[in-house]
Amino acid sequence: MTSSVYNPLGLVSPVIVPAKKLLQDLCQQKIGWDDEIALEELTRWRSWISGLPKLSQVAIPRHLRPADLSEVRSCHLHHFADASQVAYGAVAYVRFVSANRQIHCSFLTAKSRLAHVKPMTIPRLELSAAVLAVRIDRALREELELTIDKSVFWSDSTSVLQYIRNQGRRFRTFVANLLAVIREGSQPTQWKYVPTFDNPADLVSRGASVEELIHQSRWFSGPKFLWKEESSWPTMPKTLKEISEGDPEIKKEVQIHFSSAQPLLDSMIQRYSSWYKLKRGVARLLQFIKSLQFRLRLPKNLTSLPDTWFPPKQLSVEDIKTATLMLPYNHHVSCLIIMAHHELVGHFGTEYVLASLRQKYWIVKGRAMVRKVIGRCLICRRYNVRRGQQLMADLPSDRLTPDNPPFTHVAIDFFGPLYVKRGRSILKHYG
Repeated sequence: MTSSVYNPLGLVSPVIVPAKKLLQDLCQQKIGWDDEIALEELTRWRSWISGLPKLSQVAIPRHLRPADLSEVRSCHLHHFADASQVAYGAVAYVRFVSANRQIHCSFLTAKSRLAHVKPMTIPRLELSAAVLAVRIDRALREELELTIDKSVFWSDSTSVLQYIRNQGRRFRTFVANLLAVIREGSQPTQWKYVPTFDNPADLVSRGASVEELIHQSRWFSGPKFLWKEESSWPTMPKTLKEISEGDPEIKKEVQIHFSSAQPLLDSMIQRYSSWYKLKRGVARLLQFIKSLQFRLRLPKNLTSLPDTWFPPKQLSVEDIKTATLMLPYNHHVSCLIIMAHHELVGHFGTEYVLASLRQKYWIVKGRAMVRKVIGRCLICRRYNVRRGQQLMADLPSDRLTPDNPPFTHVAIDFFGPLYVKRGRSILKHYG
């Protein structure tokens, strides 16, 4: 029934909102199409049905600009947005100002949307109404054959105006997405404040009966201040301040301080690209420490040096020679040792390199680590590259001509020897 009301421009949107809300309430109660509804809903439905015949009294001028209006000096679009827990919507008007300062306002279009079944805060619904107003402005600019000088957007929500004018705060995802649409279709300076009693979109957000709609002149002709000079328009309230830190739509910023301390020995190891160069560098470091110990007369156990230079417990040379050393997975030293054994065995495969390694080392996840290191070997990649395939050339046209019999074209590629006399001697020649 609500869809059968012909309302392409949204002229009677405030009247349709109560019926849509009733249908939404019945769907939430999970009432079937053939089930009886409660007395309260039945009363609401009969009251709405009884007012529909009075819609014939609704009439608006067909022309946006009256014929007695002189040359138009400016043409502005004014969009009003409002929301409630029932619905949200927007209504648009066009305002003409003639050369002799005559003002005329006409109704253009209106749209309404029911509030979501899941409860939402009023600021979010007000932002949704603002997005609807921006989209109406875009559609009108594409469809109207008028020269639009500028668009003005009105809202009675100070929270929405604060969100739109915000420059430094970051919002939650839902609000941020709505603000992105608003910023894309309008500028913050285009948004103005209107009191609730002067906002015609209040009717489309709360719904109205047919009698209320007929007696509401601001719905069809716009609020009274639009018919006056801009100096008499509503101004921004003085109590409008910056968004507070406790606003629920503000994204909380969490500061994380992270610091990483890398031991001196590890940073030195990362500088070497081969196992041989690393061993030579460590030998030079030990030689330098030994000479430093001799000059400064430090104790032989080096207990006065920082603990980050060397591990607190060191293995002896005999232990290193006899024991199987366990190396960590994905460590730079492990990669250097694997590459050294890979080159030592002549760039063989994974299993051969792994067998050579395990004679002295045991690497955690050794097979995966060896495959990873061998995969980065440039020499192996060059030798194991996929060989190119020779493409066969097309057959000559003589081989494919069907009208010539066999042996039409015969040639001899080698013959001889032929004896040729040159002077007094006989020579052999081949063809």
